[in-house]
Amino acid sequence: MVFWIKSIPFIFALSNAGIAIALWWENPSSHARLLVISILSSAVGTFAYGMEIASAGLEEKLFWIIVRYSSLTGLVLMMSLWVLEFIGIRTKTRQWFTILSALIPTIALISLIAYPSSRLVYDQIWLDNSTIIPMFKKTYGPFYWVNQIYLMLLLVFMIFLVRNQFRARKGLVGKQVSIITAGFLVPVVADLLYIMNVRPWGILNLNVFSYLPMALMIWFGAQRYHLATIRPVARNMLFEQMQDGILVTDSQVNLIDINPAAQSYLRNMVYFSIGKPLEGSSPEVVQLLNVIKTRVANTVKLNGLSILVTSTPLMLAGGDYNGELTILRDISDRLEADELREAEVQRLASWRERQNIARTLHDSITQHLNGLLLLAGTAQGRLENGSYEKIPMAIGQITNAARQALADLRALINELKLENGSLQDFDLLSALTERFNTISSGAGLQVRMDLPEKLDLKTDWQREIYYILVESLNNILRHSGADQVSLQMDQSGEIFSAEIIDNGCGFDLDKPSNGMGLANMKLRARQIGADLLINSVPGSGTLIRLELPVREAAAPSKKS
Repeated sequence: MVFWIKSIPFIFALSNAGIAIALWWENPSSHARLLVISILSSAVGTFAYGMEIASAGLEEKLFWIIVRYSSLTGLVLMMSLWVLEFIGIRTKTRQWFTILSALIPTIALISLIAYPSSRLVYDQIWLDNSTIIPMFKKTYGPFYWVNQIYLMLLLVFMIFLVRNQFRARKGLVGKQVSIITAGFLVPVVADLLYIMNVRPWGILNLNVFSYLPMALMIWFGAQRYHLATIRPVARNMLFEQMQDGILVTDSQVNLIDINPAAQSYLRNMVYFSIGKPLEGSSPEVVQLLNVIKTRVANTVKLNGLSILVTSTPLMLAGGDYNGELTILRDISDRLEADELREAEVQRLASWRERQNIARTLHDSITQHLNGLLLLAGTAQGRLENGSYEKIPMAIGQITNAARQALADLRALINELKLENGSLQDFDLLSALTERFNTISSGAGLQVRMDLPEKLDLKTDWQREIYYILVESLNNILRHSGADQVSLQMDQSGEIFSAEIIDNGCGFDLDKPSNGMGLANMKLRARQIGADLLINSVPGSGTLIRLELPVREAAAPSKKS
């Protein structure tokens, strides 16, 4: 029986040391260091108590009393310092608090070392009244009781401080505060029993053995609720009130913390409980979990909202992976605004193309039809006047006008097909060749083209260039009266260029134009970052040159 009683402190000391080593091995962070030191201090204090009981000599007992007293006092101070760091007290304030808190225990320790028989601490310490286990009879002086009550009240104050700082105590913080409260209450209760002289077998000090349950609770809190790695500094001001949803998960995708915004986004879709895996069977939840695991940002529909989900790894101070921080951001309004803006852009583009079609119909086809009416009226008048010899010439004019109107109509239809086509299928060289060949055969216009075999241009750039050049050709057909057109295109180095020249009547650049053709050409050039040069003199034809900076590419070979 005596052997087992003597063995109990050593079993407790070994258990405390094992917990401290396991905690340090699993959480080698600066925040965990104070906890590890505290639990090691409790292991040393419990071991010293066992040696105190087992020692026969009074001097040995005194030595182990001093070791026990020092280590357990250090335990309370280190735990208090850890609580202050946990709630976010500034470093300098923590240092001063620790210094002031250590004054009374330090004075008591010095008194014990220098004057072991002092009535302030222990009285009659050198009198040997041994019982079953060799013990010395000692009475306790007032300074000893002051110190014991002081250390107990210090733990009580830490409990009050941490619970008052996090009054809401929701989610992860609520679990952490509960663990801290329960862990600190164990030695407080043991101290009360000790003061009331409640001891098993009349000799064992329950206060010494209370630190193993406290260490077990802290270790459990570190395992389940990341007590040693996550500090809720400013959590109530930031984490709880953020509009973005926040999820904190460990390496096994167990939920560590969640704020109210995230709870709102995930309601009725995901089962979440602190310390347990996120669960849900809907495709949206599967997509959410995939983002957390792969860290590939994606937009997920959650309860009718478009939520942008991004995940970032959480790393410990030593670089070890610790879990994921996932942010849920509601972008429904932004997506809706983007859709409205895109719809407006499409509406304006459609309106602009309708204007182009209306202008084309008015400037080209309508004029041809009016010309047909005039020619038909002339032919009818000659027929009524008996001028039969002039009728064939009139019919030829009607035929030519109808052929030109048909060519223009076909060109317009081709442009409409192009507008509704796929950008990926568009090829500038093919479209220009088809367009210019149509004009050449339908309007009797001699066209010379000098084009590269291929182009290294973005597809949307090719499309805009096509519209600029086609608009130039349409202007030549409508207004210049030219019978020869030259189109030259080149891409070498970092510049793409296109040049179209006609031998028509030209026009005065300083004279305002009634149409929108030139303005549309300049707008399209500006949209792709190109420079558009227009050079014309009345009676000397027109030159239009387009230059577009592109990335360097090998100069393509030419074909005519």
